[in-house]
Amino acid sequence: LVAKPSMMNPAGGGPAPTHDHGHETPDPVALGLPEPRTEVRAVVSPFNVPDDFRTQLAPLYASYVDIQAALSTDDSDGAKRAASTLKDALSKPDMSLLTGDAHDIWMKEQSQMLSTVSQIVGADNIERARFAFALLSEQFIAVAKRFGTADSALHRFHCPMAFDGRGADWLQMKQRTENPFFGSAMFRCGALEESITPATPAAGQEVDDGNE
Repeated sequence: LVAKPSMMNPAGGGPAPTHDHGHETPDPVALGLPEPRTEVRAVVSPFNVPDDFRTQLAPLYASYVDIQAALSTDDSDGAKRAASTLKDALSKPDMSLLTGDAHDIWMKEQSQMLSTVSQIVGADNIERARFAFALLSEQFIAVAKRFGTADSALHRFHCPMAFDGRGADWLQMKQRTENPFFGSAMFRCGALEESITPATPAAGQEVDDGNE
């Protein structure tokens, strides 16, 4: 985004190569939104948290997935409604169940997720909502890896084309790509990178992206 060397543009000095799929992607700087975090692929050790706390996270994951599903079908109003539900749900988990680092990190993640989901609630167009969702996704991926899930697997997908080739990740409960960053323009663009399950995550899985 600032002409520095990157995986997409090792030499730097200009914008990363892009792919023209007939769909304009937003410029994050022009939108005035912060840069998404970059540690979503980092290997982290999950916290040993009480099952009750994981159970309380289930409505948060469900509301997050409702945002993803709405954006994948170009439903801006649906995404904002789901984001409003998530905003309310974020205050519900009982952080008194957590101790030590788990407690501190949850407080930090909760605050950041509240700030980001508020951007989706207040978004005046779907592209602004999608960029905020990219940031929210990285926050949710970090939470899922640190705090786990109670009963449903969450699948991390990656779209290399999002945001002019910068790429972006998101979570789904479904195992077939439903791209929230391009919607109907490139609904099946992306691949399943890993699954975060109540047991052991399974990395390196592939999924049919619908392209023959």
